[in-house]
Amino acid sequence: MFRSSFNDNIQSPITSSIIDSKSFIEGQYYSFYIGIWLGVAFAIVKHLIRTSLNDQVPLHKGPVFGIFTHGLFEIALTDLAMYLGIYVVHFIQVLCSRNVIQWRKTGRTLTSIYELLFVVFWVYFVVCVIIPDQWIGRTFLILHMFVLFMKMHSYAFYNGYLWKILRELQFSESYLERLHNGTAKLPPGFEPNTTNLLTKSIAFCKFELLHQSMMLEKASKKGTLEMDSQTLCKTYLCFPSNINFWDFFMYTMFPTVLYTLKFPRTEKIRWLFAFEKTAAMIGVIFIMLLVAEHGVHQFVINCLEAKDQTQTLIEKLKMFFVTFMDLAPPLLMEYLLSFYLIWHVILNLIAELTRYADRDFYGHWWALIDWEEFSRLWNKPVHKFLLRHVYRSSISAFSLSKTSSVLLTFIISSVVHELVMYVVFGRVRGYLFLFQMFQLPLIFFHKSRLLREHKTTRNVFCLMGLILAPGLIPALYFVF
Repeated sequence: MFRSSFNDNIQSPITSSIIDSKSFIEGQYYSFYIGIWLGVAFAIVKHLIRTSLNDQVPLHKGPVFGIFTHGLFEIALTDLAMYLGIYVVHFIQVLCSRNVIQWRKTGRTLTSIYELLFVVFWVYFVVCVIIPDQWIGRTFLILHMFVLFMKMHSYAFYNGYLWKILRELQFSESYLERLHNGTAKLPPGFEPNTTNLLTKSIAFCKFELLHQSMMLEKASKKGTLEMDSQTLCKTYLCFPSNINFWDFFMYTMFPTVLYTLKFPRTEKIRWLFAFEKTAAMIGVIFIMLLVAEHGVHQFVINCLEAKDQTQTLIEKLKMFFVTFMDLAPPLLMEYLLSFYLIWHVILNLIAELTRYADRDFYGHWWALIDWEEFSRLWNKPVHKFLLRHVYRSSISAFSLSKTSSVLLTFIISSVVHELVMYVVFGRVRGYLFLFQMFQLPLIFFHKSRLLREHKTTRNVFCLMGLILAPGLIPALYFVF
């Protein structure tokens, strides 16, 4: 029995995110969810009335909204240029499909060099060139740059793996045929039964290509072992016919960073659902701007002004504590709203408009009992990418142990998070990097005998971390 190197193909897609699922809507907590949003709406209306009656500066004339809208055209052009840049990896795959270059000899090297140049150039451009005062837009650009990087890396190296399998199949078939008709001989020292290795190679390659094309069950009933690779590609396999512009374009539109030969699709677009998500997106962005304007901005200004006058360590510690207490509530709200906006609203909206069926974007992270669950459930698309292309690839390509692969995965993730902090705060301190890496000992601590049987205690520890971190980390960057 063979085992595929990529077992993360979506066989049965999750057609609804948790909050949109039928079980949640019909459950006993749905009214609580509606009540929360009614409370938020009431608070916003109250604030708008007070702003109007007291002649306060309206939101669209405030400093945060000014930062948000400043340089939107330049940001849009930069984002478009980044997006168009990922088509280089598609062009390399086209060259491989036309036998201009070979993936193992040239394609892989060209792709790796281009990916490195892509990241270095756009990090430099976003950090040093694009509108320096527009930290909201720059943060969006750096995050989207990494999304595009993950998309093109997955596309290139997934297809690269399939090129390797297809070439092995073609070589084994050709060599076995030449052995049978006498035009080739085994090298000295090889026994005649060595040809069994070629037969097994052919069987595995056909299995893998059919498995990735999701045609294994259908093809197994029709004697595919007797088919040659050329016939197999024409009748059952999605590869290499998937190397075309439309396939790559649609993949870049889907809310996923993992490439596969077949994506689950819905039959039609639910326009009412798309309208609801669009309205939710506008509403949540408005709330986030409101919270930032009246709950964060003035505290940040006060902190920066006080920092210029602060000298001693004791004074800095006092300022840090005050800043943390001021920022913790509004930034926690921004943190939760960011999650809701990105993983529930925007990804579901994109999925609906592109008829992408799998809506498994997040899990029940609010019920987590250790940090391993959090890294897996908070952002499922990125977790799946890291699992396939960092964790498993480092084991297979570099023969790393599982522990070393986990450590490498966390280091890469932590470096990316720290880079985002540099874009926001303009300084390298390593605080978020250390907090990210600190999850590893916390995972072992939560699984120790001391806490293993205390589920509630573990949940409290995790939730306390989630509540404190949004205020604690920015306060560290602002003060120190």
